[in-house]
Amino acid sequence: MTNYPVKDRLGDGKDTQVYCIFKDNAGGMWLGTPTAGPFRFTGEAFEQFRP
Repeated sequence: MTNYPVKDRLGDGKDTQVYCIFKDNAGGMWLGTPTAGPFRFTGEAFEQFRP
């Protein structure tokens, strides 16, 4: 299990809560946060989704 430090927070650095986790058909992991919206985990970093 890998632990990601506080400096790797989502969004503007204030989001530490994840409300949902989803794994898509391609194996991508998506995280939903309350204020910054969805993020995709690339296996190395969190990328904010912006349509």
